[in-house]
Formats: sequence, C-alpha cells, structure tokens
Amino acid sequence: MRNAFLSNKLKQIKTRLLIIDDNQIRYNQIVDLLTSKGHQVDAFLLDDIKSFEKQLHTHWDVVLFGRAYDLKFEQALALIHASNQPQLPLLLLNPENYQPSQYLNYINKGVYDLFNLDYPDRFYIGLVRTLSYSRSLQAQQHLLKELEIAETHIQTHANDTHKAVAVIQEGIHIKANPEYLALFGFKKEEEIFGLPLLDVLQPEQLQDFKQRFKRITQRNFDQARFEIKSLNTNAQSKGSVLRIEFLPDNAQDAVQISIETDNPQANSGKTGTETGSSPTRLYEQFNRKMLNEPANKNAVVIFLLTDFHEQIAKLNQVQTSEYIKAVQGFIQEHAHNTVIKMTPALFIGLCQAANEDLLHSKLQGLTPLLKPQLLEFNSENYSVQFTIGYSEIEGAIQSQEQFDFLITQGLSHPLQHEKTKANEIKFSGFDSEEAPPALMLGAQLDREHMLLTELHRAIEQNTIHLKYQQLYDKQDTEPYIYEVTSGVIFDKQWLALEDLTELNNDVELAVKLDRWILVEASKQLYNFITQYPNSKLIINLNIHILLHDKQIVNLVEKLFSIIRNTQNHPLILQFSALDIIKHVEQVTPVLQQLRIQGALISVRHFGVYDQCMSLLSRDDIDLYRLDSKLTDSLNDDKELTELQLQVQKYKEVAEVDMILPMLNNMNSFANAWNIDVRYLQGDYFQKKLDHLIDGQDH
Repeated sequence: MRNAFLSNKLKQIKTRLLIIDDNQIRYNQIVDLLTSKGHQVDAFLLDDIKSFEKQLHTHWDVVLFGRAYDLKFEQALALIHASNQPQLPLLLLNPENYQPSQYLNYINKGVYDLFNLDYPDRFYIGLVRTLSYSRSLQAQQHLLKELEIAETHIQTHANDTHKAVAVIQEGIHIKANPEYLALFGFKKEEEIFGLPLLDVLQPEQLQDFKQRFKRITQRNFDQARFEIKSLNTNAQSKGSVLRIEFLPDNAQDAVQISIETDNPQANSGKTGTETGSSPTRLYEQFNRKMLNEPANKNAVVIFLLTDFHEQIAKLNQVQTSEYIKAVQGFIQEHAHNTVIKMTPALFIGLCQAANEDLLHSKLQGLTPLLKPQLLEFNSENYSVQFTIGYSEIEGAIQSQEQFDFLITQGLSHPLQHEKTKANEIKFSGFDSEEAPPALMLGAQLDREHMLLTELHRAIEQNTIHLKYQQLYDKQDTEPYIYEVTSGVIFDKQWLALEDLTELNNDVELAVKLDRWILVEASKQLYNFITQYPNSKLIINLNIHILLHDKQIVNLVEKLFSIIRNTQNHPLILQFSALDIIKHVEQVTPVLQQLRIQGALISVRHFGVYDQCMSLLSRDDIDLYRLDSKLTDSLNDDKELTELQLQVQKYKEVAEVDMILPMLNNMNSFANAWNIDVRYLQGDYFQKKLDHLIDGQDH
C-alpha cells in the first residue's frame, strides 16, 4: 500500500520553495532532485534578511534553511511566526556541529524537521511529507474560508427565496427556522426538537428517499438536490411538490435541509423581526471555532460598551463605523479569540481552555478591562469603558434562542475581581527615615497639583493601569517573561508613571504608587501562573521605594509567600540605571535583601550614560534593559555596527543578559538579531496589553 503522504497529486501543481542558503550548488541540488522525481518547482534563493522579509509577503509551501550571512534560523522562525503564514513549515538543512541529542531542542524552537542533504533519498521523503502537511494545512484554511462564505450565501439565499431551513443530526431535528416550522404546521421550535425527519417530511416514495438520505449522511452530496411529494397535510397545503436540498452543517454529524417555499404564506404570522433574526446565525462563527479548535471548556464573553460620550457624537456615519471597528479590534487583541459585533455597543467573544481552572484563570485575566480604557482612533484618544460578563457553553450553540439566552446570562453574570491573599496586604501609613520634601510651588503649580491630586485619587479608586508586554527570548528557555509598565489617563492622554519627575515632589505618593503596582501585578501573576507556571514579571518601579520605604523587603516577602515560587524568581524589579548610580550606597543594602527574598534586579535606560559601565561589575543586577534611543541605531547600517561594538564592549566586561526594547516593526525586529542581546521586546512581537496572555498561543 502506498504512503498517502507521498501522493503523486503533489506533483500536479508547482511546489513553491523559499530556500535560504549562501550556496548555489545546494539550491541546484534541491531543485534537480525534485525535478527528477517529476515535481514542478518554483524556488527562490536568498541569503540575507531584507530579501527574506520581502519574500514573506508572498505565498510559499516550505522554507528550507541552510546557511545565510546575516540571518539565523531562530530569526527566520520569529519572522515567519509574525507573518501572514505563521504555520509555514521550516526545514533545517545540515546544521553545523549537530548532535542527535539536540534534535528535541530544535523542534521545540519551532523547526518542523532537520535533514542532511548528503542522504538525498531521506531528504526527498522528508521534504515531500512536509509538503503534504503544508498543502493539507492550506486546504484546511481554504475550506474554512469557503465554508464561511458558503454559509453566509446559504443564509442570504434562504431569506431571498423564502427557504425553510432545518438542521438534522442522526435523522432527528435539532433546529429549524420559522419558515420550516410554518411549512409543517409548528408554532414553536421546541415542538420539532427530537422529531425524526421522516415523520415530518412523510415522503411518498419512502425507500427512494431513505437511499438518498443514507448517501447524504455519509457526506456524499453529489445528488443532494431533488424533489419529493409529501404526505404531510400541512406541507400539501403549500404545494404538491417540495424542492429539497441537503447541505453540510458545522455541527458534528449534522446536515442542513432547505426547502424552497415560493409561497410567502409559509411565513404565516411571522413578523420581519422574527424571520430576520434566525437566518443571521452569527453564533455559527463560534461553532466553527469550537469544531475546528475544540476545547474541553468554552464560554461566551460579553463586552458591553457603556461610554458613548460627546466626542463620539461629533463623528459622521463613516467615522462612526470605523470607530466601532476600532473598538472591536481592541477587544480582539485582548480576547485573543473570535469576537463578533452584535450591535454598535455589544460585542461577543469566545474563551476556550482545557479545564475549568484554566478557563477561570483566562476570564479573571480580563478584569483589568473593566477600568476606563484609552483607544487611539483617527489620531485622537477616545475613552472607552466596558461592562463584561460571561456564560459557559456546553457543546455547539443550537439556535438563535440559545444564543440569546447565553448573552442574557452573560449580561446578568458580570465579571468581578477575585479576591486573593494579596488583597489582605494593608499599608499602614508612610514609614520613612526621611520626611518627604514639601510640594514645590512654581510656574507649573496648577498642572502639577492637578496631576498629583489625580494620582492620589487613582490609588483610592483603583484606576491605575498596568500594561504587560511579552519578551522574546532568543534562547527559548524563558518564553513567559513580561515587562510591566504603569500609567493613568490624564487629560485624555496616557501618562506613564515610571520616571515621572513630578513624583520627586511627593515621595509618599511615589512609594504608595509603587506598592500598589507591586501588589496588583502580583495578583495578575498569581492568576496567570495557573496557565503558565514559569511566568515572570519585570516590574518597573521608581527609586523612592528603595530610598524611603522601610517595608519594601517585607512586602516582597509577603508577595512571594502568595506566589509560592521563589526558586523560579518570578518577580524582577526594574529601576532606572542612573538612579541606581546616583544612590548606590543607599540602595545596595536594600537590593541585597530583596535578592535574598528571591527577587531579581533589572535596570532600564542602560547604555546612554558613561557611568553605566560601573553597573556591569555589580553582582546584584541580573538584567540590563538598553535605552530605547539605542533602538533607533537599527535603522542605519553604520549606527547598527556601532551598537554591535558597544554591546560587545559590555560583554567583555561581564557576560550579562540584556533587553533591546521598542522593536515595533519587522525591520527593527529582524535587525535586532544582529545585536548580541538575549531578549527582544516591542509591538512587533506583542503589543502592550492590560492583561497577561501568551502572544505565541495562536
């Protein structure tokens, strides 16, 4: 029996290969091998990153990676992951110094498989099997799109031609539209649930119908359109002949039956609202998702937009439509799953998980969205606020009535913050060896006073925002490490709290803010480690908490007792490099005590001050975040070379881990691989979000 993965059908269309190699001979060897086996080959050879970025905008079947002068295979994988073909398979060819024990490590990094061109027969078999997988994946994605288009067409056509539509599973009715109910004399959908198809249709030629229906249940729809005479008296009153068509349905082992009823009286007594609601069937998008990506636990999440303010009232019709799309896109980023718009103010998302605990963890992760949010639209900032609820789903959604019920249940079960042990941590007043300096008065008095007053209010009302951004680890050993930044919405603008100079004039407030940030970030981490136990947070803090808070060590100790995972060092506290240098004698004992408790220390804005070199020799700093100004060097070849030398100079002093931030597009992210830093960070890999999610979990 022939291996199905080696089908000759693969030779019927061109095989598109993107080959990364600096050796034309290997390229020729691959193309000649496939051609000799009867394949049609369309291949492209490149060995530089800019060409690779450009070619990723084109469709390919397989990427083969040999050697390239400025492109690493990890870099190629990261760029593929963020492209329009995130599941495009990459084969690694003849890796240098390869040992069999490394195989699993390569696969975990995202390589589809490894092959040695010195064994052409094995290579050919592996390549063809990879091609078979790639084509199957492409066909699946194509069919899903076609199914969605076909279903929309079916529903539209059913409306236009007054079709009666029902879904049949194992010969039994499981749902029906108003036209179908009216055709056979039913008033409510519940009346037809569970009734056999034959009992309702009552075909005159019973055996002929049974034979046809048997082929249809075996997914053979070649002769799925035909006419029958029905003995059902209700159907006879609408006409002697029923024109029937069977179609596939998303529900497992189910088919759709549609019957043309040219007589509009089939709608007897149904209003436009009643007949118009069911055929829309927006919930089928969720059914498709649950069918194609099944999970043990599913829930619909209701996002109700509650903030329509004066700013929106000034938008015209086109702008309003675009604004609603922007709101939906915002929800999509945070829900990380299918989101549909029901009304301009009501959006429904899907949440999926392997078990009840993980589902609960994901739902709890959405609670930060209950705070007022800032949405950038049309070059302006818009305030948006949601009420969020959820309702768990058992199996596929069977009807519009069930979907309406789930939405109603979700609206009546609002999402709430879950109390953890971290909620029990109370701060008794300001405890410092030094009195905080008096509030400075000057020309900027009004704005500064308003700002500091707003920050006091934000702490009391819990309206401070934390943003989380996942880092990309080149070593692939710390995939769940996130930087935490904080801010408030002030004067319709985002105001970041780290390095906020106004806090120098209210040290007590600065300490309270950092305490609040530590506790709230730890709450999110406590929830998230249910999904990803090895998660870590890099929490940005200001220097005042080290200088003036005598309870900081005790606070971190309490937080670790709640998180219960000090060996993995889940909390990394990040401070300004210049502040550490300025106050080195005062902060060193505190940093050492924090590290004893299990915390790690990081510094930001590293590399722009000459004094930074002194920090490399310290044994109490674990991570160095380069200043974002250095990222601009990636856009110029000369400056990029200078940055390479600068980082190399740091490495000669001490072999430390560094972060290169603000990699917000493909070009900067790709060029960053030429810099000897461990972590890459920026919007290209993951945007800053209000809760923790794994951006690589498609």
